[in-house]
Amino acid sequence: MRVTARQAERFWKHVNKTSHCWLWAGSCDPRGYGQVSIGLSGQWTIVKAHRLSYWLTYGTIPISRRIHIDHLCRNRACVRPDHLEAVTASENLQRHWAWKRSHLASH
Repeated sequence: MRVTARQAERFWKHVNKTSHCWLWAGSCDPRGYGQVSIGLSGQWTIVKAHRLSYWLTYGTIPISRRIHIDHLCRNRACVRPDHLEAVTASENLQRHWAWKRSHLASH
C-alpha cells in the first residue's frame, strides 16, 4: 500500500487525541470501527482507520498469515499506534473473549 504524504496528513486531521486514546472522528462502520476512503493504485477503497494508523506508523502490516490489528485499549475507534498490535486472527479472538468474560464478570 502506497499512501501519499497528503493522504497521511488528511488522515491525521480526523483524529482527536485525548490523554488516553486517539479517537477517529471520521466515518465509522456499524460495529464502531473507524473507516476512511483512500485512493490506492487509481481506485478508491475503504480502509479501517486503525489499520491505516498502524501502517503509517510502522510501515507495514505482516502478511505471512492473516493478521488482525488488535486494540489493546479495547476501544474500536482508537487509532493511537501504541494501542495497536498486529496479532493472528486466533489471538485477536482469544483476547476478545477474555476481555468480554472479565468485563461481564465485573458488572
